[in-house]
Parts: sequence; C-alpha cells; structure tokens
Amino acid sequence: VSQTPKDVRNKGSLIGSVFIDENVIIGEGTVIEHGAMIKGPALIGRNCELRKGAYIRGNVIIGDGTVIGNSS
Repeated sequence: VSQTPKDVRNKGSLIGSVFIDENVIIGEGTVIEHGAMIKGPALIGRNCELRKGAYIRGNVIIGDGTVIGNSS
C-alpha cells in the first residue's frame, strides 16, 4: 500500500511501494526503500536510509545520516 498524504513534506526518494502516515516530514536526500512503513507523527532527518521493510513507530525523531534496517 502506498500512501502520500497532502500534509507530508517529502524531500527524499521513495523506492517501490512504501507506507507514509500523516504528519511525517522527510528530510532532503533521504532514501526510503520498498516495504518501509512510517507511522506519524515522525521527523526523519536528511540523508538517511530506511532500508527494505523498515518500520518506524509514531512520535519519533530520526537524526541526519541515520541508517535503519528492517530489524533495527
């Protein structure tokens, strides 16, 4: 399922099908791979990598340059 709500400020790259909830901000240069799920509210920094199948819970701040895999 792919969702991109109107209020998401996305400056990253999405690869394949991802789920992005409402109230999610994605920093410039961030790459989100297929199967990733991001629940809002969330702030994802610049130049991050959310790898295939990564799951991000709501109420999170992810710093610049962070790499998250599917079992991190």
